[in-house]
Amino acid sequence: MRRDLREELDFVTVLDQALRGVRAIVDMPDRRASLLVRLCMQNGGRLGAWERPRFAELTDEEVTAMEGAVRRAMSAAPPER
Repeated sequence: MRRDLREELDFVTVLDQALRGVRAIVDMPDRRASLLVRLCMQNGGRLGAWERPRFAELTDEEVTAMEGAVRRAMSAAPPER
């Protein structure tokens, strides 16, 4: 149970940090920002080409910057136990 709780807390910490980084780049609704972050996290820190059309309102430069914010948050995460 402690391990599960620790993993969940680590995930929430990374998600929160990534969301702050994304919002610093583009002001977007919470649900959209959360979706973008989760999709990036599931794909190693990058938004998959098949998911890119879901965020057509964003420029390529904005997406690249947001991917960088997600990767930085992921790399700052504590190592898995």
